[in-house]
Amino acid sequence: MLRFIPNNFLEPLLQIFNDSFLNLSGPSYWKHVKMKLLAKKESICLVKDTRPISLLDIFLKVLERLFLSRFHRVLENRGLLHDSQSGFRSNFRLQSRVLVLIDQISSIMSTSSPVATVFVDFKQAFDQLWWAGCIGKLIRLGIPKAYVLWIDCWLRDRTGFIEINDKRSRVFPILRGGPQGSCLTPAIFITYHCDVWSYLESSLPNFFADDLACVLGGMIGVKYSRQCLDLEERLKKLFDYLEYYSILSVQPINYEKTELLWTARAIGKPKFDLSMGGHRISWVNSYRYLGYHLSSKLGWGKMISTYKSKIRQRVAIVRSCRMYGSSSLKLKRILFSTYVLPLFTWLFSIFPLFSDCQKDDIGHFYFTCLKRTLGIPMWNDLIFAAIYNEKSFENLCFNYWCRFKKALMGSTDGFLLYEQSTLNLYRKLWLDKKIVIKHIRRSKRFVSYDTSIEKCLRWAELSGANAIPHLSDEDFIMLASFPETFI
Repeated sequence: MLRFIPNNFLEPLLQIFNDSFLNLSGPSYWKHVKMKLLAKKESICLVKDTRPISLLDIFLKVLERLFLSRFHRVLENRGLLHDSQSGFRSNFRLQSRVLVLIDQISSIMSTSSPVATVFVDFKQAFDQLWWAGCIGKLIRLGIPKAYVLWIDCWLRDRTGFIEINDKRSRVFPILRGGPQGSCLTPAIFITYHCDVWSYLESSLPNFFADDLACVLGGMIGVKYSRQCLDLEERLKKLFDYLEYYSILSVQPINYEKTELLWTARAIGKPKFDLSMGGHRISWVNSYRYLGYHLSSKLGWGKMISTYKSKIRQRVAIVRSCRMYGSSSLKLKRILFSTYVLPLFTWLFSIFPLFSDCQKDDIGHFYFTCLKRTLGIPMWNDLIFAAIYNEKSFENLCFNYWCRFKKALMGSTDGFLLYEQSTLNLYRKLWLDKKIVIKHIRRSKRFVSYDTSIEKCLRWAELSGANAIPHLSDEDFIMLASFPETFI
């Protein structure tokens, strides 16, 4: 939008931006927002199940981004954010946080200890931001005074209205929270909660924006019953700390969506109940964390079946699209890449962790969906890929991991993954009696395991860029006549 503005109009806009930073002010109508209530799941739902998105003024968005670039520099130089916070930060990826969480659970399970993972959901996280507490904490963290005063000016004196079907509500003042849809709100939120780690020292925390997962493991080298008792006591203390922090920071917890996942090599579920804030916290067999379904045995069956169901629905929608009775193959391929392929990309980062059967199944399913979209479902996968020069799903995952591996080299979340791999290497040497660690006794219940990054890199080395082979006319005839003998 700014590119189409005449140059003589940019000078007054620049003066407004500079005046906002110098005098801690700005046009009041920039803070008057229109809100849209977007349903989180069902199209017909209660107000509490919606997400209010603020449609901000475009010039205010530019001003926020100008301030955010400088605010991020302050946070990075002063090291205020914990490495386990992976939301809305450069070089901190969602996929890396999921892999780190899997490694934490797997490493504890390898010692025959039960693992309890607490998934905490904060109620309307961005909308419940306490302004006075946020400003006070920013001052205590040592944020420059000019930055704090500008944030205080940016938060206050907001008004808004809700629009549904071209009907507007009355204008009402906004007294707490940051605008949903703003690039600055998430940065202020994670800075406000940067000290939550001091209340979670008894666990291995993983924070992505407002999604918190805390991993707790049982004692090593004792009976399973004692491990469960110890884990129960530590969970109660963790819940007390979380409840205290939520009251202290005026950040309510959604107890209905806060759940526990029990992971252990032993058969059976925990036989104790827990509560927080007078609400019972339930145990679940699987949990959807950051779009990935984690089961009690760290299997991927439910994740694959769930995404296959979603993909089938998308394919059916794409197949229903017709232009004048028919669509070209090029248009169908574009629709597949736009609406169907993004769901497949969620599986790229964890594809090396699948079993061989699951890899073959998802690879065949990818070609099946692509063939159905193009209208040629009866073709053999190999012939279809050779004629249309289509890459297999395994090849797409390999290309993804080649880029992902380069991105991990210079990032903090990559360092965390490789740190887990290094620690696991020393553990293997200790189990093989090649090194000695004082005061720690080996046990037959300790088993070796491979970290997620080790499995993924090993798969990438063995897989390679397997391009679709070129088939001659004789190969096609041979394949059609004797498909079971074709190599």
